[in-house]
Amino acid sequence: MRRGLSLVELLVALVLLAIGLLGITASTALALRRQAQGTREHEAASRAWRRLEHLRSLGCTPSTGSADDGRIAEHWRARSAGRSRELEATTSTRTTRGTRERTLTTEAPC
Repeated sequence: MRRGLSLVELLVALVLLAIGLLGITASTALALRRQAQGTREHEAASRAWRRLEHLRSLGCTPSTGSADDGRIAEHWRARSAGRSRELEATTSTRTTRGTRERTLTTEAPC
């Protein structure tokens, strides 16, 4: 009976280990991309919500505008709708698949 591993067995084990490590690396890279995307989504939604709160604080003053810091673009407007105001805030971010937009709208009493 022989003891130990042959060279072929050792090479097969190393190849299997390398394949496993590559799989873990790819999964980690995907998780990091998803985390970054989630962070951008959260920041964009927070900006839109803060913009609506700012528009609400202006009273009945109509307002439109936009801002872009290179990562998140914002567009907003507040317009009269009878005895209330319609407030709208849109944010857009660039992704690997194009541009993602989200729009929040609400009404506020005048």
